[in-house]
Amino acid sequence: MNHASHRTARELHLLHPTSAPHDLAYLGGHAHCNRPRVMRTALLLALASTLTLAGCEKAKGKSSGPLGGDDLAMLKDLPGGNVALIGGNYMKMQNFMQSSLGAMAEDLMDKAGAGKGFKDWMACFAEQKDLKIAGGVAMAAGIEMRLAFKGMTIDQIDTCAKRAGFTHTLDPDHKYVEIEVPAGLAGTSAQGYLALPDGTIYNRQRMQLSLIPTVDAATRDELENDAKNLATNNAGNDKALLALAAKADRSQTFWFAGSAKNTPAADKVGDIYGAIDIDGGLKMDVTIGFTDKDLAKQLDEGLDQAKSMKKSLPPDMRDLFDNISLHRDGGQVRIVAKLTDAQLKSLSHMGALGGGLD
Repeated sequence: MNHASHRTARELHLLHPTSAPHDLAYLGGHAHCNRPRVMRTALLLALASTLTLAGCEKAKGKSSGPLGGDDLAMLKDLPGGNVALIGGNYMKMQNFMQSSLGAMAEDLMDKAGAGKGFKDWMACFAEQKDLKIAGGVAMAAGIEMRLAFKGMTIDQIDTCAKRAGFTHTLDPDHKYVEIEVPAGLAGTSAQGYLALPDGTIYNRQRMQLSLIPTVDAATRDELENDAKNLATNNAGNDKALLALAAKADRSQTFWFAGSAKNTPAADKVGDIYGAIDIDGGLKMDVTIGFTDKDLAKQLDEGLDQAKSMKKSLPPDMRDLFDNISLHRDGGQVRIVAKLTDAQLKSLSHMGALGGGLD
C-alpha cells in the first residue's frame, strides 16, 4: 500500500485551516474601509484556502476569550509540543456540502481521481451534527497532524468507510479501525482511529515533504502509547498557543492559532490566529504577525496593482473588493474578507473558462 498525501482526507477529509496562514504571506493587496483594494491573488487564496470573513470592520477582531470546557478537554486528548492548534464543529458542514464551494471541492476531487467514494466519505462526516474537532500540528521528523473527534463513535466511522466502499478493518473490541482512503493516482492513505477512554476518537499521521509527499499513519500501538502519556504531555500545556487561541472567534466553523517560532519560517512569520466560517459563502478573520516587516510592507506596496485588477473583473464581481479589508500595524496584519455563495459561483465559472485568475 502506498501512503500518499491528501490533506483534505487526512484532516477530517474536509478543509485544512492551518495551511492558509502561510498562503496569506503572499497576499499582495491592501484595502481600507470604503476603499476596496486587493490583488487578484486574493481570489486564488479564497479558492485554495477556503478562508474568508466580512468586510470593512474595526482593526481589532472578535475574541472568544480563554479556552475552557469541551475545547480544553479535547486539547488534553492530544499530545503537546505543537506549533499550531485548530478546532471547530461540523454543525454547518451539511450546508457547505450543498454550497457552491462544496461543489467546487467535489469537482477538484474528481479531477484528482478521488471518485464517488470520497464524496460519500465526506458527506457521511458532514451528517454528524454534533461532531467537534480539535487538532495539533507538530514538527516531528516531518509535519505531524494529531486530531481528536468528539460526537462520533468508532462504529460510526466504520460505517462511513463501508458507505464509501473503502477498505476498512474494525478490531473486535470496537476501539480501533483502520481505513484506506483513496489519494488519486498516488494510491491510498491509511487512516487509523482509536477510541480513548473518555469517548474521544484520536488519529495521528506524519507527512514527509518531497516531490511526491508521503504519509505515515500511526498504528494502534503507537496511538495507545500516545494516550498513555497524555496525563503529563498534552496540548493543554501549550500555553503560548492557548493564549493565541483565546484571541480568535471560536464561535465560527473553524478556528486556528499557530506560531512559526522554532520553525524554518521563523525569520518571516511569527504568531498567526483567526477563524473561518462557511455558512452561506466563505468568511475569514485572520491576524498574522510578520517577523520580517518587509513582507507586511509589501502588502501596502501592492495597493495600486490591486486597485487596477478590480476593473478587469465582471461587473457582478467588482463588489467583491468592497468586502475585503486589510489593517496593518507595523509587522502585524489583520485580513478580514467575505465571499458570498453567488460570488463563489462566479469565481468557479471564471476558473472553468480560464478567465483572469492568473
